[in-house]
Amino acid sequence: HYHLKKTKLCLEKGIHLIHLFEDEWMYKKNIIKNIIKAKLNKLDGEKIYARKCIIKEVDTAIKHDFFEEHHLQGDSKDKIRIGLFYNEELVSLMSFSKERLSLGNKTKNDKIFELIRFCNKTDKIVIGAFSKLLSHFTKQYDVEKVVTFANCRISGLEPDKTVYAKNGFVFIRISKPNYWYFKKGNYKKRYHRFTFTKGRLLKELNEPGLTEWELARTLEMDRIWDCGNMKFEFTPKNY
Repeated sequence: HYHLKKTKLCLEKGIHLIHLFEDEWMYKKNIIKNIIKAKLNKLDGEKIYARKCIIKEVDTAIKHDFFEEHHLQGDSKDKIRIGLFYNEELVSLMSFSKERLSLGNKTKNDKIFELIRFCNKTDKIVIGAFSKLLSHFTKQYDVEKVVTFANCRISGLEPDKTVYAKNGFVFIRISKPNYWYFKKGNYKKRYHRFTFTKGRLLKELNEPGLTEWELARTLEMDRIWDCGNMKFEFTPKNY
């Protein structure tokens, strides 16, 4: 909870603290700079109005390249990808999947979706993009509820200042901090914690009496933590 505690202490002083991982600054520097500009209301890209854009569904390959270039977290698995096109150029993209059982959901409801990714092209300011894409999605698909998560180390701890709250999402809670693994001495590559679950580690080390963390340390791995995520939920008006 070290980084989360720092974030809370800064917020009490009126400071929005942003935490960056070293690999993000090395490999996603332009995106980081764009995020900081947005926080300071100093974005300097081309201004485009979403109402002048055309909505199209986007294939996996185009989606992959767009998120890798313009989203801090890069690409992710999804089922539905909806983009805004201005003069035939993809300028904004939103993706969805069915709710994930790995997030603690005990049963699967095919009408509940998770908003996985949203971003504009780094050099564009697309006004109204989020609301237009979300509205299109809920009208085209049978959607009972949409859930999504905001990264607290970037978004902060004030739900009402997020794009989600401004578009009708209801804040639910802040999750516990998450962690990533990395090999000691190599800070350029982070591994998702699911990569080193106890079951997977036991395939390399036959030590069933050890915990996941003990097994990981035996393989000379270490951990780094974030500040958790804010969870939001959205219910379309027709529900």
